[in-house]
Amino acid sequence: MPPCWNVGNWLCWTCAKKRRSVVQIAIGALHLLRTKPAMLGHLKEARVFLETSTARMAAERATEAQIASLYLSIAEHRASMVNPEEFIERDMAFHREIADINGNSIFPSIVESMFRWASEFYYTLVRAPGAEELTLTEHQRSVDAIAS
Repeated sequence: MPPCWNVGNWLCWTCAKKRRSVVQIAIGALHLLRTKPAMLGHLKEARVFLETSTARMAAERATEAQIASLYLSIAEHRASMVNPEEFIERDMAFHREIADINGNSIFPSIVESMFRWASEFYYTLVRAPGAEELTLTEHQRSVDAIAS
């Protein structure tokens, strides 16, 4: 995963093509979420499916270096607990990094798009004050499972 994705740096020219994919996917999804509030249930279901599927594929394909990077991401995520906005960005980056391990550039774009939609429309899905430790524990378990 390019380092620029770790904290949401949108100025990286290297990632311009990936950003376009995110924007294109996001436009359609934002329209649906704005016009059909019942889409929340579908969004939750899709998020669970995508996260579990990408983690399962990462477990099959991850290199030792990628696993080490995931552990480092958790440490950096933990350090960001004092800054709620950075914590959310690192949460999204963690899921994107897992999706990126699969080698299919569509998965990370979809993961990021879903996270950003949820951030805009259903903030409580991505930010639950006091649940940071639970988030980090779940991430640790995910990486341990991918590594095993």
